[in-house]
Amino acid sequence: MEKREKVMNKNKNENAIGIGKFWAWNSRAISVAAWLMIISYLNIYCTDILHLSPGILGVLLMASKLFDGVTDMIAGFLVDRTKTPLGKGRPYELAIVGLWLCTMFMFSTPTNWSEIAKYVWVLTMYILSNAVFHTFLNASNTVYMVRAFNNQQKYVKLSSLGGIVTTAGAMIVSVTMPMIIAQIGYEAEPWKRMIAAYSIPLMIIGLMRFVFIKEEHDVVAVDENGEEQKVDFTSLKLLLRQNKYIYPMLLASLLLNFIANMGGASYYYSYVFGNIGIMSLTGILSVVCLPLMAFFPKILKRMSLSNFIACGSLITVVGVLGIGFAGKNVVLLVIANIIYGLGNLMAQMMLALMIVDCAEYNEYKGMPRMEGVMNSIYGLAGKIGSAVGTGVFGILLSIAGYDATKEVTNSVLNMIRFGYIYLPAILFLIIAITMHSNKLGDSIEEIRKVNKERRNELHNKSSN
Repeated sequence: MEKREKVMNKNKNENAIGIGKFWAWNSRAISVAAWLMIISYLNIYCTDILHLSPGILGVLLMASKLFDGVTDMIAGFLVDRTKTPLGKGRPYELAIVGLWLCTMFMFSTPTNWSEIAKYVWVLTMYILSNAVFHTFLNASNTVYMVRAFNNQQKYVKLSSLGGIVTTAGAMIVSVTMPMIIAQIGYEAEPWKRMIAAYSIPLMIIGLMRFVFIKEEHDVVAVDENGEEQKVDFTSLKLLLRQNKYIYPMLLASLLLNFIANMGGASYYYSYVFGNIGIMSLTGILSVVCLPLMAFFPKILKRMSLSNFIACGSLITVVGVLGIGFAGKNVVLLVIANIIYGLGNLMAQMMLALMIVDCAEYNEYKGMPRMEGVMNSIYGLAGKIGSAVGTGVFGILLSIAGYDATKEVTNSVLNMIRFGYIYLPAILFLIIAITMHSNKLGDSIEEIRKVNKERRNELHNKSSN
């Protein structure tokens, strides 16, 4: 009995993160989550303040992904090949500074500039924030995590329990920003001050991970001589050809970001519901779903990661259709938003953990782990989804005849409903079906065991 208690206490200590490390690690996640909330207002800022065409803007943002694709792959290879005294992924955390500076500049576009100058400035800042700074933050995230913690249970806790504080942090923006907009309207100078008021403290918060979390573990895939396997373009070709499990993850990343970045909420609550301020109420009350994330680690002990994400996607389908069904009934609207929020948390917060599983599979198949490269491909899929989502919604509005200077027509209202309610429901259903078909989770524990034994064996051989 005493021996069993010692083993349990040992396992408990091995899986403990520590309060300080927990908050320090999630500081950057909070900052980026808040940034994603703010950037979702770019469309309405450009159309209603800068008076730019939603169709042209959408096409330009989609075109920016051509450059984004190049930087994503470069970032992945750079991170995987990085070796510094600070570590492999940690140095790239400094990109958070550039991310927020570009965001402030983007939402400070002078209204007296010509249309072409406005398009160029917004597009340049958007490319820098997305294709450079956000790209390196994405590419280094998993690389940094597995070397800072090196424990699967810790990864799950950081993604699930960390998701509570990350979402709560982002929710502060999602709740307060509509309230502020309802007061200041669509005027350039108040928006500039509002974005700066968010950006500066969130930039400082985002640096806490870099300051306090060190890389303490060397996690590498080794060859038969016990030497680290190098990452090159041949490795990338092997990854794309031999690891079929990355494709459901990439599709889910693309579609989730497509949905999240369409920017339809501000249009839906402004014009269909008739009061953008209600977004603050639904955001405040939807906080009740956050404590449920504390049960995610226990559920994931009994369910594969992909099936968990599939269940979350199905719950989200119910929630988003419920928003449409609620109409202007505030009670039903809040309930539907809570359901939507829970399902979305299950999918969004846990999807990136599949990179770790895919890295284990790479090592199991004799390839480099390639967390950085896979993070970049994963980030690329997400950013393509976000840009296309932003662009598609703008194009849909243009097709319907949206003009911020004129009265909104029924065709515009119906298009907003389609883009915010029915299209996301279809896409979440596709995610659920795709993730359920991914069977890597059925054998991942055995794969981890084999990899650990192989590393130990090769390490002992090289030591002797």
